[in-house]
Formats: sequence, structure tokens, C-alpha cells
Amino acid sequence: MALKEKAKNAARTAVVLLLPCLAVAQQGATGKNPPAQTLSVTQAVSAIRIDGNLDEEAWKHAAILDIRYEWTPGENVPPPVKSECLVTYDLSRVYIAFRCYDPEPGKIRAHLMDRDSIDTFIQDDHISFMLDTFNDERRAFQ
Repeated sequence: MALKEKAKNAARTAVVLLLPCLAVAQQGATGKNPPAQTLSVTQAVSAIRIDGNLDEEAWKHAAILDIRYEWTPGENVPPPVKSECLVTYDLSRVYIAFRCYDPEPGKIRAHLMDRDSIDTFIQDDHISFMLDTFNDERRAFQ
């Protein structure tokens, strides 16, 4: 199999494995899954530049997952502001981005810290994504 074809199949596999973890991440306060959001992830229609701006054409066509729950400070409660996760891929990468609509961005907490300073990090405002490549709801890449 040609290298390009292997990369294409790997990207498809990564996207397929990505979908089950999204449903688990949206589990509600009752411990039961809410009605599932159907997410159809398509290949990026343009190149993506990793620069913090979501102005490429690819992001306009990316799959969008609404973030319906937060873990902290509430425990699986609706978040106070709208946030969404955008997902797309190309032949070699899966791209994940977030849009967070905070009406008061000046109040966002973000400290300068060492990379592994988790005790400080968890006190800051942040959003994360877990990729359950084992599809066992126990191990994931964050």
C-alpha cells in the first residue's frame, strides 16, 4: 500500500475513533448520556495554519460539537457561556479547535507557568479534549 494511502486510512481511522469519546465527554449530571449529537467529520477543504485564528475555509466546514457540560467549578452542569469544539482532518492530522464565547474575556484566568505545573493549571480557565483511541472509555490522550 502506498504511503499516501496509508496516511489517508490512518486519518479516517483516527476520526472514527474520535467519535465515541465525544459522546462520553457529554455525559450529564445524572450519569446518563443526553440525546446524542450526531457529528459528521469531513476532510478539511483547505490547508490549516496553526496560529490561533480560525479564519481558514477549512474551519467554516468543520464539524461542530456544542459543549453542553462543564466539570468544574460545577460537576457536569451546563456552562455559563457557550463553547464549541470544531473537528476536521487532512491526510496526516486530526485538527481540533475551540470557540469560547465569553462576554468578559478580561476575567479569564491564565497564569504563566511551567509546562507540568498541573496544580496551577487546573485553577485557570481552560478547555480540553480527550481522544479515546482505545475506545474503552478508560484511557485517552488529552
